[in-house]
Parts: sequence; structure tokens; C-alpha cells
Amino acid sequence: MKNKLLLLCLSLGLTGFVSAGADDNEIWIQQTGDNLILNFTQRGYGNKVGLDDFSGTSADMIITGASNSLTLLQDGDNNKLFGPFLADSSTVNLTFTGDSNSMDWNVGYVGSADNLNMLGTVTGDSNTFDIDVGYDASQNTLTGI
Repeated sequence: MKNKLLLLCLSLGLTGFVSAGADDNEIWIQQTGDNLILNFTQRGYGNKVGLDDFSGTSADMIITGASNSLTLLQDGDNNKLFGPFLADSSTVNLTFTGDSNSMDWNVGYVGSADNLNMLGTVTGDSNTFDIDVGYDASQNTLTGI
């Protein structure tokens, strides 16, 4: 009986340990300035950049500046990308691998997105993307998407 109880306790303890590795990877960015080079990779389940919506809280992803370079790789299921991005003369490379990816991104939100070069690669099923370029201002010379 003691051996069975010990085996049950070890099984339940290991289950909790495996679940702990499945936590979301979350990144919030607030940056102002030109010539930013930002490269990051998120692997695993539930990767997130910014909040789940444009609720206006201080944790939204806000990148403001010109001649910026952003490369994002999200590898796993249920990836999310949200937040305003001002992108004059900028280059954006996005790669999403996995299922149920979601993007709602305002590029040029309360500013502009002139001369933007945006490239994206998406692999997987049940993906939803809503990209607003030049949301509340101007957008000239968009390349890619």
C-alpha cells in the first residue's frame, strides 16, 4: 500500500512539473528612438508580444521611431502579437510556425508607416491576422506582407 501511495504521489508531482514548462512567453516593449535593431525568438506554447488587445494600458507594445529593424520568430501554438508600432523607413520580418496564431497589429498607429518593408511567413492552421497599416495617419510605399 505504501508503495502504491508513493507511486501515486510521484506521478502527480511529475505531472505538475511538466505543466510548469508550458507557461506563456510574454514580452512587453516600450521603445522610442531611431535605428533600433530588435531580433527575438519565442519557442513553446502561448507566445505573446504585447497584450491581447488595444486596451490602452501601459503594457502594450509601443515601438516608435524611424529606420527600425524588427525580426520576430514565434515557434509553437497559440502565438499572439499585439500593439502599436510606428515604422517610418523600417523593415519587419515575421515568422509564425504553429496553429491558432493571432495577430492584431496597428502599424503606423497615431503616426505613420512610410516606406515600410514587411515580410511574413506563416505555417500552420487556424491562424487569424489583422494588420492595419497607416492606421490613423499616412502610409506610403508599403512592400511585402
